[in-house]
Formats: sequence, structure tokens, C-alpha cells
Amino acid sequence: ASAQPPPKAARPGPPLRPGPPLRVPPVPRPVRRAGLEVEPEREPEVDYTAGCGGKLTPRVFFALAFAAEAASCALRADALRFVNGTPGGRFWGSECLPGSLQYNVFKAFVRGMADVVDVMGALLRRRKVPTVSIISQVLSPFTGRLSTELGLRPNRHFVSHFFCHKGRVEYVVKALIKEASAFYDARENSADGEKCSTEAGPLKIYHALPIQMLDGDFDFVQSLLIPIGW
Repeated sequence: ASAQPPPKAARPGPPLRPGPPLRVPPVPRPVRRAGLEVEPEREPEVDYTAGCGGKLTPRVFFALAFAAEAASCALRADALRFVNGTPGGRFWGSECLPGSLQYNVFKAFVRGMADVVDVMGALLRRRKVPTVSIISQVLSPFTGRLSTELGLRPNRHFVSHFFCHKGRVEYVVKALIKEASAFYDARENSADGEKCSTEAGPLKIYHALPIQMLDGDFDFVQSLLIPIGW
């Protein structure tokens, strides 16, 4: 048989264009998660440069959004380590809960807590300040329209379990503020010129954001998200 000529190499396509540097989510989001479905077509671009609601500075806004993504993933990973029907075990944010809950909750509680975090993340992506009041309205069984508008379908069983077993929205908000504060401190303490020039992705986006007077004031952030009386 005659020798066949080698196949022609595929011609490379045109180079990909980089997207706008300050209008991307902090980390990629999966389309579906256990207990929660995210509608990808409803995921908006996020412009951090103007802050959020005139109350959160760009860097604080970014830190909270980044912390929400990290916390959501951490809680679902923690839930996988729980044994069905058996309480106990540490999980993300547990140190911000009362002592009676830190080692004495079930898997459903942790997954319900993850759904609370996802509401915070969804509000931030729509440039809404995630106060305890607004989060509670979204999670209320009587206001399902609000969660639909955010592109979320929270698992009502997990959310109900969380609240019925003494979980409170303000516990989750405090834990997320603590996570955001740690992210902010880590970035600011390593923000020398050489470090910034070699960073990529979310960290580079963060350091490109403008600096404002209230950056790092997470006591103010807590008073804003958890008003007196909650």
C-alpha cells in the first residue's frame, strides 16, 4: 500500500482577547451545587471600582465578595466530611457561632449556612449591601420571588434546618466579615510593588482598585450589615 501523506497541522485560531480587568467575578462559580442551583445566564458582571451602594469601598466590596465565594466552597467541602445523622465537627465560621453550636450541628445545618452565604454573594454581585434584614427577606419562605430574582434556588430543607436549630443570619454575616477582614489584611500587608507586578487574576484586580479612607474599617462594615437591635 502506498504511504499516506502526513495530516496537515491545524491552523491556530485568532488569539483570545482579554476581558475588562475590573469587571469579572472574583473566582469562577460552578453552575450547580449540592442544595443550590445557580442560574448562569443571570450572573451579572461586577464592577468593583465604584464600591457598593455608596457605603462599601471598592476594596471592602471586593474583599466581601471574594470571602463569600471562598466561604461557600469551604462550607460545602466541610459538609462532605460530616456523617449523616451524627452531629459534631468543625466547619468554616463555626468560631463565630455560640459555643453550644460549634461542635453540635448536623450536615444539614452546615449546608443551610452555605445557602445563607450564597445569598450574601448574590446580593453583592448585584451591588446590593447584604444586611441581615435583606438576607432574611430573601430566605423567608414567604418571599420566594426575591431569591428567584437573585438567580438562586436555596434548598428550603437545609435553610429551615439551619434556622430551626438556632442558626441566625448575623452569625454568618459576622463570620464572613471576619473572612473578608483577613483577606484584606493579607493583601494590604503584602502590597509592595514587586508583589503586585507578579500577581494575576483576582489579586491583581484587587490591587488595581482605588484606595479610600474607609478601607479596612470592618467595625463600620459590621455596624452597617448588622444594625443595632439584631
